[in-house]
Amino acid sequence: MSQVRLAWNANSETNIAGYKMYWGTASGVYNAIGSPKNMGNVTSGGVDIVETASWFFALKAVNTSGLESAFSNEVSRQIELGLSFGKAN
Repeated sequence: MSQVRLAWNANSETNIAGYKMYWGTASGVYNAIGSPKNMGNVTSGGVDIVETASWFFALKAVNTSGLESAFSNEVSRQIELGLSFGKAN
C-alpha cells in the first residue's frame, strides 16, 4: 500500500464545509475502494493506493447544505507499489 498526497486551492465561496476526494484507475471513473473520501475543510490530504496502476484523481467542494460542486480538473499519476526486504537478525 502507498499513500498519495494531493494539494489544491481553496474554493472561494464562503459556505464551503469541506472537500471530497475521488479516485480510480480510469479517467472519469472514480470507483476505487474508499472513494470518495471526506477530506475535511483543508487544502491537502492523502489517500491510500493498493495496487500498481495509473490512478486518476478529482475533487469536489461540499457546501454547508451538503451539496457537491462539479468535479475539479482531473490529475493522474502512475503509482508503482514496491516491495521492501529487510535483513533478518
